[in-house]
Amino acid sequence: SSSTKLKIGDEISYEKLETPPNDHILPENIPLSIIYEDKDLLVIDKEVGMVVHPGAGVTSGTVSNAVMYYLGLTEESLDIRMGLIHRLDKDTSGVLLIAKNPIALDYYSSLFEHREVEKMYVCIVDEGIEKEFKKGDFKIKNSKGKVIGQVKSLSDKEILVSGFMGRSLRDRKKMSLQESGSKDALKYSETRFKLVEGNLVEAYPKTGRTHQLRVHLSSIGFPIWGDIIYAGKSYERLMLHANRVKLKLIDGTSMEFVSEIPKIFKTAQNEILKET
Repeated sequence: SSSTKLKIGDEISYEKLETPPNDHILPENIPLSIIYEDKDLLVIDKEVGMVVHPGAGVTSGTVSNAVMYYLGLTEESLDIRMGLIHRLDKDTSGVLLIAKNPIALDYYSSLFEHREVEKMYVCIVDEGIEKEFKKGDFKIKNSKGKVIGQVKSLSDKEILVSGFMGRSLRDRKKMSLQESGSKDALKYSETRFKLVEGNLVEAYPKTGRTHQLRVHLSSIGFPIWGDIIYAGKSYERLMLHANRVKLKLIDGTSMEFVSEIPKIFKTAQNEILKET
């Protein structure tokens, strides 16, 4: 008992608790869809619902577990987390890059950091977004009327959304656009959105903040379908897909990696057309 007073000569017995493994990644034979591979770089087509790295109660079944097995690595040979050049949310599918050695990790991470990588995502959002593209420039405001971001019209088919992002003050699991003078650590975010057809939108993020595309679209009133965190329309999955990544390989060759847009996106578009 915690209230028991000890005396000299008393013996104490206790049961040693096993410390749960932390950041230990074990190889698992999980099929991967390979888009491209050379001695430095592995590019995969990540499935929707697959976590990139173990954490927050997830210890297996991740991309990292699968890559460990695919590359023939052991737990002792490499912390594969060090090979992740960038990440995709669990519910986002598409192009994902993984470095196969430290030199490649430094090189490709630098490209992302200095915004020398062109990324394009496709998403389906709530109906009526075409009107948003024709509104011209406007400020994004929060519930208190404070300016938290801005939308710049590039054409009647393109807009640029920008603002400072940080953890939501109301729900720490969410991200949000906030006033630049907030006490929280904020980071600038910017995305160019291009209207393709109906409510199918292409997104070209200049920065890579957590949930950036989801926050930007929900902030202008058009959350992505299937995004239960940011009040998107209920659907079978989060309708966000990393379609293309374009960059220069270590040897200077320009490459574009493409993941085919899932058929469910066309299905959703057909549903919309039937309703209109």
